[in-house]
This record gives sequence, structure tokens and C-alpha cells, in this order.
Amino acid sequence: YAEELWVPLKERSNKIFDQMNWLIEHGADLNAGGEWLPLMPPVANLDYAMTEFLLTNGANAHYDSNEDGDIPYGCGNYYIDDLDVTLLNYSFEPNAKKEVFDQVLKIATLFAKYGVTDVHTHCVSIDGATRTVSVTQASVKY
Repeated sequence: YAEELWVPLKERSNKIFDQMNWLIEHGADLNAGGEWLPLMPPVANLDYAMTEFLLTNGANAHYDSNEDGDIPYGCGNYYIDDLDVTLLNYSFEPNAKKEVFDQVLKIATLFAKYGVTDVHTHCVSIDGATRTVSVTQASVKY
């Protein structure tokens, strides 16, 4: 992952914080985009700062990309499923960095704060009653 994605938005050299605020001030819809919503890239790239910014400014934490209302083999939330896939991939990476797992935990905790609960995937769980988030490394069963 690009190191810039670990830097707070206000400190990034590309002035993205000012640009995002300008877009919001001029009516940008943080939930528009069809099949590729604004929240998808920062979650996929583990960009905690941008994910937090978008959620704080009205992006919807609940998204089901399938018209049938069901995500096959998933927990029912696109973003948490994306985090789970990231952890699945990193779980079997011999040189996986702890920072990746920490970043997923931080982002999943954000989603719990914004109402995503009762989630149980291979690696990410959010308890519905306590909103407690747990992130574990995947393991081979056989």
C-alpha cells in the first residue's frame, strides 16, 4: 500500500482534504457512483483517514452491491466483505505486516461506529450488542 494512505488527510501533499471539502460544499453526493461508490477505493486500499472522512460526512456504511439483496458467500456488507478478503489474502502472505491487520481493525471499528453490526466473516467479526470488533488471521482447516 502507498505510504501516503497512512497519513492524515490534512497532511497529505496532494491537498485532498481541501479538495474533498470543496466537493462537499458544492453538493457532491458521497453515496453516488452506481456500482463504484466513493467509499469503495479507500476501504479497498485500507485508507483509514479517507474512510473516516467519508463516513463522517454522510457516506452510507451499509452497502449491498447485489440487486437480489444478498452477497453470495459474504456477510451482507460489501465493505466488511472487502476487508475480510484483504485479511484472507494477507493471512497466507509469509511477510504480512502487522500494520495491515491493525488498519483493517481500525476501519472495521469505524463501520461498527456507523451501525454495521452482527457481522461474522472469516476474519472480521462485529458483535451486534456490544459493537466489539475482532480481527483474526485466517487459518487452514485441513
